[in-house]
Amino acid sequence: MEKETEEKIRGSAKREIEDNSYLFEDQTEQVVSKRFRTCCKWYIRRANRYKGLYLSMTLIGGVCPILITALTGLDFTVCFPGIGKALVITLSVLASISVLILNVTRALDKWTDYRLSSEFLKRARTLYLFEKEYEMREEKELDQEFLQKIETFMAEENKEWAKANRKSSEENTDAEQKDEKKAEE
Repeated sequence: MEKETEEKIRGSAKREIEDNSYLFEDQTEQVVSKRFRTCCKWYIRRANRYKGLYLSMTLIGGVCPILITALTGLDFTVCFPGIGKALVITLSVLASISVLILNVTRALDKWTDYRLSSEFLKRARTLYLFEKEYEMREEKELDQEFLQKIETFMAEENKEWAKANRKSSEENTDAEQKDEKKAEE
């Protein structure tokens, strides 16, 4: 199963994981290592997915209006009325869809959140490995503290996610209720 997961990781996420491979090599405590590896890779993949989505939609949303301006400024729509008009409409739709996707997915926020989370996990792991290497404390104590730290972090993050989703759901419900009241009046 691990090989299947490794094959799905591509591009910059794969490079980042390879660059930080030292964080994944400790085999002394399987539970701690596997938990860290699974969580960190998940956050890295998510961060890179939303980064790609954000950058591509931002590029489309920025380039399309420029092309529309150039096409209309050059009288392309007058010279080639059928093609020009269809091209302008298509570019307008693409720009609108890219903005919609960015707003619905909140890609920039998610990219930032997942990136911060993966960086937190990597910092925690680095400190854990440093303490372990130099035998600053007992191994069991280090393992327990490290595992508790990452589990607490992820639990807090899950609470924030649930809170944000509830708030969004409540806002939608409030808006629907206001619309219903207006319709009744």
